[in-house]
Amino acid sequence: MSKPLMNPVAVRLAPALHRTFTAKAAKFGGRSEVMRELIRAFCENRLTIQQPTTEGTIYHVSGK
Repeated sequence: MSKPLMNPVAVRLAPALHRTFTAKAAKFGGRSEVMRELIRAFCENRLTIQQPTTEGTIYHVSGK
């Protein structure tokens, strides 16, 4: 028997972004599965995050 997943990750989203994410994630196993895969890909350096073109984000480029 595998160990249960025990460490939740939570974020607050604007209602419109939440609806869009939920709809798109449903095609890939749901919100939790998509979040798990995003986190796994980030940790394994398979996920590339690009600087956004909009102002007011928390994106930070280290060393600049």
